[in-house]
Amino acid sequence: MQAVQQLFDSQGLMILYLMTFTAYCIRFLCVFINVFSRPYFQAAQYTGSERVSLLIPLRNEIANVSGLLASLRKQLYPHLEIILLDDSSTDGTYDCLEREINPDEPILLLRGKPLESGWLGKNFACHQLADAAQGDVLLFSDADVRIHPQAIPSMLREMEIKGLDLFSIFPDQVTQSWGEKLIVPLMHYILLSLLPLRLIWLARKLPSLAAANGQFIAFRRAVYDAYPFHSLLRREITEDIASFRLAKSLGYGCETLLGNELVRTRMYGSGREAFQGFSKNIFSMFGYMLPLLLVHIFLSYAIFPLMLLQGHWLLLYPLLVLGLGIRLGTAWLGKEPIWRAALSYPVFWMVFLSLSISSVWKHYTHQNIWKGRRLDA
Repeated sequence: MQAVQQLFDSQGLMILYLMTFTAYCIRFLCVFINVFSRPYFQAAQYTGSERVSLLIPLRNEIANVSGLLASLRKQLYPHLEIILLDDSSTDGTYDCLEREINPDEPILLLRGKPLESGWLGKNFACHQLADAAQGDVLLFSDADVRIHPQAIPSMLREMEIKGLDLFSIFPDQVTQSWGEKLIVPLMHYILLSLLPLRLIWLARKLPSLAAANGQFIAFRRAVYDAYPFHSLLRREITEDIASFRLAKSLGYGCETLLGNELVRTRMYGSGREAFQGFSKNIFSMFGYMLPLLLVHIFLSYAIFPLMLLQGHWLLLYPLLVLGLGIRLGTAWLGKEPIWRAALSYPVFWMVFLSLSISSVWKHYTHQNIWKGRRLDA
């Protein structure tokens, strides 16, 4: 009780205000560095002959079959094998793919094994895909991702000139419903205000500076064989980020960029689906450390009602300006309309708070379920 009272006295409130102001300044600086450094995936020519295995697990993805196959048929890289694995779908995904894939197409369709104990579903599916692949580079993607024909050669060129062992892309996000438009931009908002993406490659020996997206993540085969990431991280919900942290701790070169129209996706089909999808991941992004998440929420929200109650509303203007700058900067980087980001700013924090509460609740009550499977970490 005494600690709460101290927050409301002048000195305690000013200390909290300075802490919050500092946190906002650091996040604004991260966004500024990202805007200035423009961490976009650039189209490039590649003349090598490395074989690439494009590996896509599918679970209940019948709605994406047509779009996925249309995207795969546009790929022009000559040294490409494509392997699709049905992960025990219950909606007819495998039968639909079997009908739609022509016998003369270079697309291999596999039935996945039943999920084994001790694994998360996607990790197990990716592990099976890696076992079946023959490529020098293993590129894992998702059924809802659309890859531009120039993306794979550009990826190989980027990996070649920078000596990369792992490479990942955060795709451009396609949103349609208003629920998606409010929730999906949180990915870029969190990522680009907490980490300058260029540091992932530049700070090679710092595993803490890592971010990746399993929607488009590539491994050199020799590295993957030495450290079978999906097997080692079989219980990790965010196995993409964990893979980068492990790789960097081992001294491997990693890089993550933004899609820049070469890789795009519509992650979720509705606002409700987006809420369920993000709430399964938010807590894991903070390492399941409740104190860390609470500190982040406290420094993001608590100062505003406290300052208003004490009549210091003028001091809130710098925080509002910094917060709006962070929101607009990450929206610009993520190719989101600036006007929409500005209009949605007042409710953006409440969306994040709701997702955080839902994510923590699901984790501690063991109700984190996705596509019919429990995701207990």
